[in-house]
Amino acid sequence: MQHENPLSVPLYRVIATQGQCSIKGADPIEDLASRVRVLRDLLRGNPGQLAAVILRKGKDKGLRPFGSISMGTTQAPQTATAIKAALRAGGTQVLIGAWAIDSPSLPFSHQDEAAASQVLDDWSLFNFDVDDFMIVSPKGYASAREGYPSWFEGGNGLGEFNLSAPPPERVTIRQIGSVPVPQNEWDSCGVLKAYFNEACEVQEAFVALAVDDEGKPRGIIEIALGGAASVEVDNRILFAALLATEASAFAVAHNHPSGSSQKSKDDIEQEAEQTRAAILLGIDFLGSYIFANGESNCEK
Repeated sequence: MQHENPLSVPLYRVIATQGQCSIKGADPIEDLASRVRVLRDLLRGNPGQLAAVILRKGKDKGLRPFGSISMGTTQAPQTATAIKAALRAGGTQVLIGAWAIDSPSLPFSHQDEAAASQVLDDWSLFNFDVDDFMIVSPKGYASAREGYPSWFEGGNGLGEFNLSAPPPERVTIRQIGSVPVPQNEWDSCGVLKAYFNEACEVQEAFVALAVDDEGKPRGIIEIALGGAASVEVDNRILFAALLATEASAFAVAHNHPSGSSQKSKDDIEQEAEQTRAAILLGIDFLGSYIFANGESNCEK
């Protein structure tokens, strides 16, 4: 069947902007003492305040802070804004802390334990490595990673780094082409089908379709390329790319070179995680599609 008036959708790839890859002005996070100092300087005098310090490895391979953001309080944790900032910044690890008036203790109080559980669960949806969750105070600290409370006295050691500033945005997208789409197939399934009709069936590929608040496609983003039988998807990359497009909604898709458009157990589990992550960030998830031999599960 001949389709008339094909339209095109931009095709993007995720990149990190140059000039913001190096991390300057911050001493490396080398030991427990430096972690305590970082969180004390950030949280001092704000009882119950929760915050996340975004970490990345510098050129010297040292783990350095390059921004922070508030996450509400232990009574009402608010992780979405902090996670968005970390995604846009291309952070790989996060140091989380809360301020206490009195000397903290382990096991955590029920309130602190509940806050830690929720916060760690939220960050794990996006494959962030949580360096530690700590309760700090003028009198001591409690470390979830170390598993015991302790006393610590020490000065500040942050150099000239402004830790209270949000991290710079360094994850963006670059257009690498376009995908022609028949005008009568201008929905998420039709647009993604057009991409996989052009793609090679030798390897599995995972892509996302970003959609604006009017339901119009903003672009297809290539997220990951795998082998003949699987593709590994990092939710950090997926949602960083969606934030870069300012998407209000999205759909994801991958192909099965095996020829079956049925979802595997891993596909179902991955879709469930992406659904939870999308809800947390306030982005509508339109569906997860599989294409194989010209067919797809969205057509059934």
